[in-house]
Amino acid sequence: MTFQSGPIKYETYYKDSYFEMDNRSYHHEIAVASFASTMAGYDLGKDYKTHGKNITNLWKQEGFKNIYMNDAVKLKPTTDSVGLFIASKKIKDFNLVTMTIRSYVYEAEWASNFTVGATGHSKGFYDSSVYALEQLENYITNNHITGKTKIWLNGYSRGGAITNLAAAQILQKINENTFFSGLETTIYDLYAYCIEPPAGACTTYEDARSDLYSCIHSVFNFNDLVPMILDKGWGFVHYGQVHYFPDRITDIYFNSTERKKLVSNYHFMRQAHDLPEYKIDEWKFYDAGAEGTAEKNLPRETIYPSQGLFAKRFSHEVFNGAITREAYTAFEEAIRNLFATVYGYNPDIKELSLRGTLLLDAILSYPLIQTMVSELRDKDYGGFAYDVEYLFYMIFDGKTDAIKALYNDLWYFLLFLGPSLVSREDLLLQLLSRDNLINLVLPHYTDINYSFLLSCDSRLYGKAACKMNDGTYRILEIKTPDSVTIYESHLKKNVFTYSNGKMASDTLSAEKLSDGSIRVYLPKNGSYQYTISAPSATLYNVNEYGEETVIDNTLVAQGSIE
Repeated sequence: MTFQSGPIKYETYYKDSYFEMDNRSYHHEIAVASFASTMAGYDLGKDYKTHGKNITNLWKQEGFKNIYMNDAVKLKPTTDSVGLFIASKKIKDFNLVTMTIRSYVYEAEWASNFTVGATGHSKGFYDSSVYALEQLENYITNNHITGKTKIWLNGYSRGGAITNLAAAQILQKINENTFFSGLETTIYDLYAYCIEPPAGACTTYEDARSDLYSCIHSVFNFNDLVPMILDKGWGFVHYGQVHYFPDRITDIYFNSTERKKLVSNYHFMRQAHDLPEYKIDEWKFYDAGAEGTAEKNLPRETIYPSQGLFAKRFSHEVFNGAITREAYTAFEEAIRNLFATVYGYNPDIKELSLRGTLLLDAILSYPLIQTMVSELRDKDYGGFAYDVEYLFYMIFDGKTDAIKALYNDLWYFLLFLGPSLVSREDLLLQLLSRDNLINLVLPHYTDINYSFLLSCDSRLYGKAACKMNDGTYRILEIKTPDSVTIYESHLKKNVFTYSNGKMASDTLSAEKLSDGSIRVYLPKNGSYQYTISAPSATLYNVNEYGEETVIDNTLVAQGSIE
């Protein structure tokens, strides 16, 4: 069937039988249908009363009835509103109730994404999830839904984070026998699919991955910075299972087959024409030099530098540098105001025209940007903070009292931000590249990720569909080696060599650090045999948040890694 997202038409698929499958297993069919619902929730135009027409048309094709949208959909968004859509249908012996959280064109709601709070779950996402559950229960009551009932939740980006927390609360209530008393709903009757959600749950990793939440599925682009914005260093994780598109870091076949499969649908999507400069997994590395890398033993050379690794490192450094969660809360209201202002919520400041690469080009063209970068590298954080004021005047097109007031509220936060931005000088250098900035912004775009999801759909490509993975990998770190050879059994070839001080590979990402050691990134679906001449070597496991744990720090000169 076809559906519209804004003015653009797409295709998707739906069957009632999806919801007779085991909710604890990941089902690509439901992921595609979920993403379609979130995209159909996107409408344009200043007449907000019409903003539910696309999702209404899609749901009617899917057989849903009693379609409801809350007042926030029909009105101009505010800083803490949340738009949502709910519908239901009868399937055999059970009811299916679906709820989609508005995931785009939420304008001033963007401010709520940065409402973290001092403790507990991220406040903006959590408060929205509590409200969404209230709306869901009101819908069930008002439509007299009783008996065996299954629930399908979905959302993208901000909507995905809200969905993630709402689904966890439903499961907790079911487990405690406090969920809606008129329903016969078990933990096996909830299907929750979150697309590219930021982490909003403040709990332990072990709790978030416990069996109770196994029916919550989150889909990620490994290169997308947005899901990493709230870092695990602040205690934030995603409930349930995580599923990643293939990437060179996580899939041994990426260079040989998976990259080509992944982009097979992208070329037919709107963004492929609007944003032709997007190059998937083509990150550019810039050497910070001996002085900038020696203290922290940072990379000096790379093979296939990874955008996903950069995004994780950048997020970790910013959120674990000078900006603690406690420090952040002191500036939270000013940051909320900044992001609301971007979408015209401040009547005294002109709304920005956010046109992707055009805005980046405009900002990067300012000579002031080079000055600000130099100030950061020289640790002149006061100068950097003062110059942001002039950047504001340029971006918002004029010097006004309102812009001055916005800047003044943010001044102390900018002083805190400076040290975090240069805690790793190599990361700052990568951000000076226009191509890198474009590649950093675009992986969150809906067209790109929907095309990737279709490329991994076996209904379209059978065994030729690209394979999802869990986002984890290994690192082989070798201390100042003389020589290294790594052979991979599936590809039946050497996938990495090091000799005469030079790294070589047509498959794997690798880095040479300032002390001469090297790090080779090993996808878990590979089978490796290695030969090493070096003082020592260590094998690490890396989880989906980039956290490293030692597997073995006594590797011998020859061996295998499965």
